[in-house]
Amino acid sequence: MQQGLELWNRLEVTDPAFTKHFDKGNFKGTAVDAIYNIKRVTEQLGPVGFAWGWHVVRDELVKFDDGAEPTWIHHCVVRAWFRQDDGSTREVEHFGSTIAARYVGRGPTRRFMVDDEYAKKSVTDALSKIMVALGASADIWLGRFDGNKYVPPAAEAGNGEGDELPPPRARAIDGTDLIAQVRAQLAGIRGMDGATLREARNWLRLSPDGKQPSRWLLLAQLDRDLRDELAAAMSRRAAELGISLKEAA
Repeated sequence: MQQGLELWNRLEVTDPAFTKHFDKGNFKGTAVDAIYNIKRVTEQLGPVGFAWGWHVVRDELVKFDDGAEPTWIHHCVVRAWFRQDDGSTREVEHFGSTIAARYVGRGPTRRFMVDDEYAKKSVTDALSKIMVALGASADIWLGRFDGNKYVPPAAEAGNGEGDELPPPRARAIDGTDLIAQVRAQLAGIRGMDGATLREARNWLRLSPDGKQPSRWLLLAQLDRDLRDELAAAMSRRAAELGISLKEAA
């Protein structure tokens, strides 16, 4: 066993009792209980606040307005620290986000909905990503879950030669082009001027076909990590140019 994977290997396999299946249209998968993984990391490293812990580095509310349906997204950066044997600490940080508020419904039924737990959900989202980086429930992301049916390692091995592991979960086919285009945008953000950054933000606000949600909301369903990385890059570039996110949009 490689030394660098010792913790990973102790945390990788998920107990199916702490998972649930979700289906949000073109985004389906298996979610794992965040407290379950915090407990498992605590079992390996020690109590939160003594052996390891975290704090919020920064957070913000960003408004995305694609016309009649503005949405407020909460972003945060969480930094986890881990105490070493010599008393020093090492840190890992990640992004988290959730929809904080939006309009739902049409006509007289249209109403403004606010999630009063959006900050907690964003922190949980970021912390869960840090847990995965340590190996916690990494089997889910490595394709060991097929829908909401867990395929334990023993079953994967099969009874005969030539058996193959189930393939990793594929992204929604209709999102492949969007992800590729967003990655291309991300690669060029560092050198964008104000006008180009504004064009990139306006492109995200639009629906691909006039019927689906905006590209930004579709990206949130397809690849939240990529969406968070793009938002952070845009925020940094806007700050470098001395313009606000609102002006850049």
